[in-house]
Amino acid sequence: MKRAKTVIDEILKLQNKEWLNPDEVERLYGFKKNTQAKWRMKNLIPYHKIGRFIKYNHDELRNWMKNGGTAAAKRSANANY
Repeated sequence: MKRAKTVIDEILKLQNKEWLNPDEVERLYGFKKNTQAKWRMKNLIPYHKIGRFIKYNHDELRNWMKNGGTAAAKRSANANY
């Protein structure tokens, strides 16, 4: 039970962050880091490169998902393989 509370607390904390890194996007939304990288290379997902770090603006990511971005990215990724 304590483990479940820890996971829930982590998810709640991530949901309130303005900027997410690829690990956090994977934990929160389940998009594997290599999938994120493929989507970034094809400009299918909104991201920012800050120095050598990849960051996702949480509001941009939510809007992208709400507007069907994940479905479009999956279709595009599958079309090229």
